[in-house]
Amino acid sequence: MFAVLFSDNLAPFYDNILSLPTVFFTFFLLVSVCIWLLTFVGVIGFDSMEVDIPGSESAGTDSSIGQVLGGLLGKLGLSGIPITITITLSSLIGWLISYYVSYFFVSLLPEGIIRTLVSLPLVVVLVLVSLIATATVLRPFQQYFVPGEQKTIKKIVGMIASVRTSRVDANYGEALLDDSGAGLILKVRCFEPNDIAYDDKVVILDYLEEQNAYLVVRESEFRS
Repeated sequence: MFAVLFSDNLAPFYDNILSLPTVFFTFFLLVSVCIWLLTFVGVIGFDSMEVDIPGSESAGTDSSIGQVLGGLLGKLGLSGIPITITITLSSLIGWLISYYVSYFFVSLLPEGIIRTLVSLPLVVVLVLVSLIATATVLRPFQQYFVPGEQKTIKKIVGMIASVRTSRVDANYGEALLDDSGAGLILKVRCFEPNDIAYDDKVVILDYLEEQNAYLVVRESEFRS
């Protein structure tokens, strides 16, 4: 198997994915794959995959880059969709498009400064194309991300969940709520010093709109 992966026949393929413009998407695609793998094996939780974009409605910091990105995602209809899903799909689409653009067009250019000067603007164009394509694919599913969560808030306060992370503090934590189905994975927070650990039972006390998370307390403390 390794002989096939490192054979001379695949050398053009590796040259393509490791050169501009494809290498830009190769990097983000590899990062996305690593994050999803770490999530599925339990090394990190879905909580740590969610990122607030400065300049968007969910973040309060003033960042010009964040404002541009947040505004762009908003115009494309991606503001309610988790950023990790957006990056993963746009990286995959961008990688596929850039691979064939590089194979049929960029590779015909002479190596050196000319190819670089052509490839850099292509990266920008391909990023926009991949985001537009991602928005087209994900926009029909947007209703399943935000409204579903809003309807859940009122129902789960007072319920008991099982902690999925090694700790729960003011900035980090994740718990699984048994809803008689596949289960709901929630971001949870506790502002008091505590020793809450993996698999502990916690009671959901309130919804923290600023963090899009739930305030919790250990079940034993709640009952006492």
